[in-house]
Amino acid sequence: MSDSGLDPQRIASLTEAQQEIYRNRTGKSAAEYQRAVKVMPGGVPSSFQMMDPWPVYLTEGKGSQVWDVDGNQYTDFHAGFGVMVIGHANPTIGEAVKARIDQSTHFAAPTNDSIEVAEELKKRFGLPHWRFINSGTEATMDAVHLARHQGGHAGAGAGDEAQFGALPRLRLAEPGGIAFHHHALARREGDEPVGAGADGAGGEVGRAHVGVQPLAQQHDQRQFA
Repeated sequence: MSDSGLDPQRIASLTEAQQEIYRNRTGKSAAEYQRAVKVMPGGVPSSFQMMDPWPVYLTEGKGSQVWDVDGNQYTDFHAGFGVMVIGHANPTIGEAVKARIDQSTHFAAPTNDSIEVAEELKKRFGLPHWRFINSGTEATMDAVHLARHQGGHAGAGAGDEAQFGALPRLRLAEPGGIAFHHHALARREGDEPVGAGADGAGGEVGRAHVGVQPLAQQHDQRQFA
């Protein structure tokens, strides 16, 4: 029994029992995983989707429900990082997409639709200008460029355990620290912040724009239930 009152052996036993259920009900996902690892690192399109012993491979979604290759049905609490809050295969969205695809596929040029969407976003959220991007990484890059333009060559940093995409200069080098472009502040419990230049030499950090995230991402794979 641990100091917390939890029995590690009991936890291990329960975990193994649930993993055994998972393995027994996802045999086709296991087979898909064996195919996938031959052509994708970790057998998945994105590393956050990796799961032990293998991920669930989904085939269909309607509303809040999704189905995997084995026919198992799940309630989707992940919702595509939130963008599927309206539900999978929403009929209104489906009709709009089908109608638009008959007109075009991809212009890589301005369209009147983008103006309408930006106007609606401005009306809803009260922000004057909108930039459309493809990923969180690209959004972070735009935010850093805008912040540096407003503040000269101020540093830009991100908090510990937060997810800001794949922008290398906003990744943390040390646990419990704050990584800055050009500078780094190492902060650990009970320690005073220490400034360091990009080359490791001591230096002071002036003005800096810090990216924050309300909830740190937890990589426990609790996406479907």
